[in-house]
Amino acid sequence: MNRYKKGYRFELDVKKQYESRGYKVVRSSGSHTPVDLIAMKNGEIIQIQCKNMKQKISKAEKHEIEKWAKATGFPVIIIYKTIKNETINASMH
Repeated sequence: MNRYKKGYRFELDVKKQYESRGYKVVRSSGSHTPVDLIAMKNGEIIQIQCKNMKQKISKAEKHEIEKWAKATGFPVIIIYKTIKNETINASMH
């Protein structure tokens, strides 16, 4: 499976996790934004960037995510997929 398909599948897994908790989730595919998913519930908005642990976030990408969070006023959560298919959350406000 190529990198794009793995990333897509991981995004769908994260989307399903948030939907199972009552969030409405949209995927921002092809939008060239720093976030992959936007989850909404009861006025709460969470922006999500999904990353494979093999993919390190560059300083430039981290800066873009921080700028995005500040500009939108909503937090961005980075969800990492580990080699053992576990997820780790890191939040940026």
